[in-house]
Amino acid sequence: IIVAGDFAQLPPIASGNALDAGSVTSAPRSTNSVHSQKAAIGKALWHQFTTVVILKQNMRQTSQTANDGKLRKCLENMPNGRPKLSDPRFHHVSIITSWNAHRDKINEVKSVQFAEKAGKSLQEFYSND
Repeated sequence: IIVAGDFAQLPPIASGNALDAGSVTSAPRSTNSVHSQKAAIGKALWHQFTTVVILKQNMRQTSQTANDGKLRKCLENMPNGRPKLSDPRFHHVSIITSWNAHRDKINEVKSVQFAEKAGKSLQEFYSND
């Protein structure tokens, strides 16, 4: 059996997994559909794999433009949750948080950073409501 594909890509548009364990049972039924039979065969074949091969080098784009290189790097970093935070697109973006305490601390830290970068002093004003 040869398995080929990009297993790190986004999930398919259709709901459920390709080998959805929920649709495969071990109890025989007289109404087994062709789909259920194929799913059972696919699941059985999938469980025959005992060796895991981890591919570490992207071979998709061996010759590439500068934009291709950026896309390749982005795709490599996505599954591991390692975005390149030095990328200018991540500068000055909104940060969404559920907690006011987190928001306040983020605003405090970022305000100081902004003032330092601009070479200005930071003035704080408080309002009592």
